[in-house]
Amino acid sequence: MHESVDPGTVGGVPDRASLDVTVVIPVYGNRPSLGPALEAVLGQRFSGTFEIVVAASADSTAQVASVPDHPMITLLTRDHRLSSAAARNLAVGVARGRYLVFTDDDVLPEPDWLEQLVGAAGDDTAVSGSIVNGTPTSPVGTAEYILDRLDLSPSRPAGIGPWHGDTANLLIPRQLFDRFGPFSEQAVGGTDTLITTRLHQAGALTFQPAARVAHLNRTSLRAMLRVQYLRGRIAAQLGRGTGPHPAKVLLVHPILAPVAAAGRLYSIYRRTSRWAPHDLTRTVLLTPLLVVSLVVWAAGLATEGAQIDRAHGSLEGRPIGT
Repeated sequence: MHESVDPGTVGGVPDRASLDVTVVIPVYGNRPSLGPALEAVLGQRFSGTFEIVVAASADSTAQVASVPDHPMITLLTRDHRLSSAAARNLAVGVARGRYLVFTDDDVLPEPDWLEQLVGAAGDDTAVSGSIVNGTPTSPVGTAEYILDRLDLSPSRPAGIGPWHGDTANLLIPRQLFDRFGPFSEQAVGGTDTLITTRLHQAGALTFQPAARVAHLNRTSLRAMLRVQYLRGRIAAQLGRGTGPHPAKVLLVHPILAPVAAAGRLYSIYRRTSRWAPHDLTRTVLLTPLLVVSLVVWAAGLATEGAQIDRAHGSLEGRPIGT
């Protein structure tokens, strides 16, 4: 269905759970990767039924034009800028799947991705899939992968699940989304962390390394550092939220931002040596890029934390967005 539809309607009220899976893809900006991402989803070797809902906002003209007129694709467009959280919530409003599968327009799923995700899921179990580096020849892209998505590497040992998931590769059953969602539209970012940490706390999140996607990371140093600064700001907010975080005590005190950055670097080396020792040399060679990125991340963490503390005092224990 290649048209703009109102939230909550696909030719009327959607027949929820009439399909096994709805794949949700938010679109923003004019990155050229949506076409290949859609091709990869449409080419899934999946024994069930599925649809794709693409939610795009006004700054995505070129991407919208690339969406094929396909019976399995519903395109939602808005003439104002949507955050990724708002776009995902919009798509969920028209979704007909029993399972909601979230991915992005810069992600390329492997052919058995949906089969592996659904095979690990249940009505009371959400699934975080694994993410591989989609820019292995780029030092900047590889550094961004190590910083942002190493925790979801497919080389992570089976049975040791992460404390969070990533909307690049995430399945949430409809009934769990109705309970733990929607995505927060007030938060600066980290909305996937917010919902998946709640799922983790409830014992409703599992990890399936065989459900693999490749993430196309940023290859521009300036763009990557800009995002790392934003991620530092988000970390300051997450540290003051109600959800779990392995470094929470370091995130709530701006003065400890350098310690938090050093801790992240140590964690990167430790996880790489344990999970993928063949990649350790590459990681060590990227140390200058990682250090610069973590300095920028720490600056965002300290700046945002200080601003929050000046404006509100301590936000310890309060939900993000308040």
